[in-house]
Amino acid sequence: RERQKWNLFTKEEERKAFKEYEDSRDEMLTEIFASEEIQYVLALNHIFIAERNEDEKENAFVSEEMQNKNSLAWKYIRRTYIFLSNLLDPDEARERKYNLQKIRAETVNWFSQYERAENVRTEIISRNQRLVISLAGKFIRKSLTFADLAQEGNIGLMIAIDKFELQRECRFSTMAVPWIQQAIRRALTHKDRTIRIPGNLIEG
Repeated sequence: RERQKWNLFTKEEERKAFKEYEDSRDEMLTEIFASEEIQYVLALNHIFIAERNEDEKENAFVSEEMQNKNSLAWKYIRRTYIFLSNLLDPDEARERKYNLQKIRAETVNWFSQYERAENVRTEIISRNQRLVISLAGKFIRKSLTFADLAQEGNIGLMIAIDKFELQRECRFSTMAVPWIQQAIRRALTHKDRTIRIPGNLIEG
C-alpha cells in the first residue's frame, strides 16, 4: 500500500526535476564564488576547503579545485546554508572582520534558490523510494533490519543525485542502482564483521 504512494518519475518529469535542481545548485555556487565577502567568511570558518590567509582578506578564497567538485556541491551548499543561517552576531562579525550587512544583502536571492533546490531534491528522493525499497529487500539479513537497509539505501540515493549528469541521456534509476547497492553492502559489511575493514578493500 505504501509503495503505491511513491509514483516514479516519467522521463520528462525526471529531466525537468534534475534541470531545475542543477540550475538552482549552479546559481548558488556561482553566487558564492562571485562574492569576495562570502568567500572570505566561508574560508575563515572552514566551511569550504579553501586557501586563505587570516591576516590578509584578499588571500582568502575558495580554491578552484573545490569549485570544480560538483559531486560534493550539495554537501558544501548545505553546510553554507546552516552557517549563514546562524550568522547573526554583530559582535562576532566585528571581531572576525567581516561585513555582516553586506553578506546578508548578497545572500537574499541565495536563500530562495536554496529552498527551491532543497524542495526539488526532496521530491527526487521521495519519488525514488520504490527503487530503494525494492533493492533493500534483496539484502535482508539478521544483522540489519529492513528499515536500516532502506535508510542506508537512501544514503546511496543521495550520493547518486549529486553524481547524476543530465547530459548523459540515461535514466536516473539506471545510474542510481549501483550507488544504492554499494551503500547497503558497505553497511552490511561493517555490521557483520567483528573487526571493521574499509569498504574499498573489501570491494577491491
